[in-house]
Amino acid sequence: MSAGEFFRSLGAFLGIPFVPERQRSAALKRYPINLDAAFLISTSLQLFLFLYFTLHGFLDYQERMFDQLFPKAMNTGDDRVTVGFFMQSGLLSFLSYLLTIRGFFLTLGFVDAAVRLICYAILKEPLASVFCFVPIELYGLIKKLWNRFLERMHFGPEAPDEIQNDDSNQIVILTARQKDWHPAITVRFKGLDYHPELPVRVQRGNYFRYSYRLVRQHEHEIIRRLVVYQ
Repeated sequence: MSAGEFFRSLGAFLGIPFVPERQRSAALKRYPINLDAAFLISTSLQLFLFLYFTLHGFLDYQERMFDQLFPKAMNTGDDRVTVGFFMQSGLLSFLSYLLTIRGFFLTLGFVDAAVRLICYAILKEPLASVFCFVPIELYGLIKKLWNRFLERMHFGPEAPDEIQNDDSNQIVILTARQKDWHPAITVRFKGLDYHPELPVRVQRGNYFRYSYRLVRQHEHEIIRRLVVYQ
């Protein structure tokens, strides 16, 4: 094994447990690792690293707070100034540390690892990290909204479906929005079953339409998924 292959395998071993199920399944086909062992090692490593950096960041924050408060304390002339004055009651100081970008993300990383390990101990399911799950889901949502916007630009506003060539053997349906149809499903229309072909984009006035051609299904074919079209 070359050095490049070793580091790619190591990166996959440590990184695959962080991604959501769909991306994880695809990655496991390429890198057949022991997911349970990889999850425990990578998540434990995340837990200890973020705990260290969280505490280190908090102490650094406290030190900077001390540097700011010390001159003020000296100017008060009060002999009762104690360490508690500089620590600002501990919990309140830590909460203010969480309001910083550094404190928020470091603490979130620690909590993320702790919750995932606890859920794994209870459910025996390696959950994805919030640092991967949220960006991927957000990207999917933005992409979906963008595609919907483009679809509206090209296909116009929603409109009723147009049915052409309505006979018992073949039907052509024009739609302004893409349907969740593919050749493996069965579409039932007026009591008859059809197989939809993949849609074709056709010009209809100022906008495009999806053209679905439905071909009559044989009576003895197995129905895997049925969609009733009305």
